Amino acid sequence: MIDQFEFSINDPRKPRPVLEPPNENEQRLIDEWLRFKKANPQVDYVIIAIFLEKFRHFDHYRIGAVFEDMRDIRWLRTSDPIYKLSHNHRAFYARWFLYHYPEFSECIELNTSAADKVDYSLVD
Repeated sequence: MIDQFEFSINDPRKPRPVLEPPNENEQRLIDEWLRFKKANPQVDYVIIAIFLEKFRHFDHYRIGAVFEDMRDIRWLRTSDPIYKLSHNHRAFYARWFLYHYPEFSECIELNTSAADKVDYSLVD
């Protein structure tokens, strides 16, 4: 039974089922996010700043709301030629944030996605 679980990135005390390796579409999404993240380190800092500020006032906050807040920041520029921020990246950034700030694991609700298949300890 223990072989079927690994520790959850957002709460090491709560095991989560081990997921299958990413399929072709999931791998494409993962690769796109990793390229975007590498090209846009400023997004990391803004996500952290918004989440930390919101958690001073709210018990829960959604990554979608963080992205909407970021779209209103006029000085924030990204390398994406079409969208400043892609909805496809939200789940990855939520899990990346929780990897670095596990104390907020109860504040962000996560659904299963391709983002679960990333080892965030290897992501800069």
